[in-house]
Amino acid sequence: AKDVDAGWVGSASLEGKTVKEIEELHAQGRLNEEAEVWYKLWSQANEERTDLLQKEEEELERVRELTTGSSYSAITDFIIEGFKAGKRSVADFADTFEHLMQNAVLSALSLKADDKMCQWYEDFAAVGEDGYT
Repeated sequence: AKDVDAGWVGSASLEGKTVKEIEELHAQGRLNEEAEVWYKLWSQANEERTDLLQKEEEELERVRELTTGSSYSAITDFIIEGFKAGKRSVADFADTFEHLMQNAVLSALSLKADDKMCQWYEDFAAVGEDGYT
């Protein structure tokens, strides 16, 4: 077994070390068995955290797209295409921007109406569990 006295670093010796220092010790193979177990557990937890943060960002973007009726890339593509088509002033973009804003409002109204309709549907289904007579 790897011994702390022989130059190996145990889990108790990791206290106060930075993540970078611990990763370097791992890369050098200087963690004893116990410290290696803790490192692997931390590494797995960190990977799961990173995955969850990515999923959270994807979900936030989906919500943004639902509430605006568009996406960031669609809006930037629209602006680039407008410049390519010779649009240069605010007036050139006004009609399309108004259209984007209308879509955002309609999308928000649709989401609100969808909540109400979903609740009505659930209530309607609950009343009909015994049949409609």
